[in-house]
Amino acid sequence: MGSKTAADLNLVSNSLAFQQYDGLQSVDCIVLCGSPILHCAETIFSALRSHPVTSTLVICGGIGHSTPFLYAAIAKNPRYADLRDAIKGLPEASVLDVILARDFGKAAVEEAGCRIVVETNSANCGANAIETRKILESLDIPMPRSMLIVQDPTMSLRTHASFHKTYADVPCPPLFTSYPTFVPNLREE
Repeated sequence: MGSKTAADLNLVSNSLAFQQYDGLQSVDCIVLCGSPILHCAETIFSALRSHPVTSTLVICGGIGHSTPFLYAAIAKNPRYADLRDAIKGLPEASVLDVILARDFGKAAVEEAGCRIVVETNSANCGANAIETRKILESLDIPMPRSMLIVQDPTMSLRTHASFHKTYADVPCPPLFTSYPTFVPNLREE
């Protein structure tokens, strides 16, 4: 692969990842979208364990196109492989919730004031936004002023757009910030 090809692919990667967040400033709500990229969940769970930065965490994801890949990622990961049988058949959000509870101190995060909501109906980026709004409203959680959207870097841009569309009818919608947790880049070797 030539350096021009790597640069072109990195341009696409940077555009899709749509990285907007670079620190641990507080937000009203974090939305963690289910994904086989475990780094996304681990980054958020570690941050919440050490420094509460939100009052609400929504873990969203039903059973969709990437669910088998999430199961495979769990099975291959030395830290989580023993969960392989326990998570089989669970929606993506429930799988991530199991990891949060077992490995990242979910109870302590909740005791620190973070409400954790598990949404298991969404099966794609658009549904992540729609179902997140539905569950927040059904639980009478006030409209967030700011929302950090954590998604696989290849789907961050379209997920961000889905949240904008889902809240388009709100006079003062949340400030949406995209956070894929990393941006993949290629280099020539």
